[in-house]
Amino acid sequence: MAGFEVGTVRVGAFPIVSANFLPKILRVIGEKYPGLTFELYEGTIDEIKQWLDSRRIDVGWIIPPSNELETIPFFRDELCLVLRDDHPLQSRPTIHITDPDNEPMRWVCNADLRAVPAIRSHFAHQI
Repeated sequence: MAGFEVGTVRVGAFPIVSANFLPKILRVIGEKYPGLTFELYEGTIDEIKQWLDSRRIDVGWIIPPSNELETIPFFRDELCLVLRDDHPLQSRPTIHITDPDNEPMRWVCNADLRAVPAIRSHFAHQI
């Protein structure tokens, strides 16, 4: 970060990142570069992309893919798909992230469902 030891960094993030990752990251960076200050802008992924485009923020956390922005992977997470035994995707050896796009309902949960015995026993595939 040569040349960036003093000043304000405007950071855009969606709520999960600003609550779970940014406090520690900004604390560590702040300890190493005490001349830096941070302004946090919390919003949706689309808002963060707009803020980057308009230069309202200097850096932003988004969920890839993003063909229009240069991205650097920050965190990789295991995704799991829970299916009924008779679901058409259940028999596939591999499921692509877009395969469930046309399903009538999808539920996104940030919880670790593997910890729930009733659900853990029904994991069909990991994406």
